[in-house]
Amino acid sequence: MMHKKLITALVFVSVLVGILYLMQRVLQLNTGHRGTDAVKGFYLEEPDSLDVLFLGASTMFCTADPKVLEDEFGIKSYDFGASAQALRLTRLFTEEAFKTQHPKVVCVEMLGVCKQLKVMDSSSVNYSLMDLPLSWLKVRECYRMTGGDLGDTLCLLIPFVQYKDRWQELTAEDFVSKPLELSKGAYTPDLIADERPDFSEYYDADTTEPTEIPADTYEALGEIKALCDANGAQLLFFKAPNGGFTKGESLAIEKLAAEFDVPYINMFELMDEMGIDLDHDFRDNTHFNCYGSAKATRYIGEYLQAHYGL
Repeated sequence: MMHKKLITALVFVSVLVGILYLMQRVLQLNTGHRGTDAVKGFYLEEPDSLDVLFLGASTMFCTADPKVLEDEFGIKSYDFGASAQALRLTRLFTEEAFKTQHPKVVCVEMLGVCKQLKVMDSSSVNYSLMDLPLSWLKVRECYRMTGGDLGDTLCLLIPFVQYKDRWQELTAEDFVSKPLELSKGAYTPDLIADERPDFSEYYDADTTEPTEIPADTYEALGEIKALCDANGAQLLFFKAPNGGFTKGESLAIEKLAAEFDVPYINMFELMDEMGIDLDHDFRDNTHFNCYGSAKATRYIGEYLQAHYGL
């Protein structure tokens, strides 16, 4: 009798878990190029096949185009990041990437250098975490990011908890699996911004002091450097131009680069050299389009060849 009850209980739990899993698949957001496609596509790459890994937020995957880098320079790379990604999350992606890849160079776009991670901010955290496979590493980092709060940790790890109320806005499209857009993580449309981007907060500032870097960001960057050293990869910082980025933030990156002995490519100071046309090479105030990203990628490719022999 006890044996029969145990089997019944196991069947019940299995069915319940299966139902919850299917419900979660429907309820959770498909973040497309903001995360889903880039993250899932990364795991389709052959192990140890990448020369270069790009990490960071949308200013990374709208700047570095792996197709241009491979077609024109023979360098294999991947844009492994997500929209609005804080550097604390970039640290998680770095360690996750080293499970299957051992690139020679790891390039981190530094948009979030002075941004404080808001753990329960769905736009900055869920784009990164949603499609990252469940693992001990993911559990550990989520626990660290929430300061050991078990409830918040479970919210980050189980999308169903966050999206259980989304049933009211479901449409027929939510029940259809969408094919991945496999672009090696890049998003470089041929859109051209209606207005010239405004970079005045960088160019017009007379700031001479670096902006303060949050403690968790500083810690994350130190850990990224240690992970690269342990895996035989060279770390490279770069900053793509975007509206709202300040001279003080760039000075903060320069200070970090000197402290960690890491090169820093500041594209704000390279616009003329790269041949950037402000009226043609951006899709909005923050991101390159396909024309601008191709020019930026060619500069990166030449830099990688010159400094790392790739």
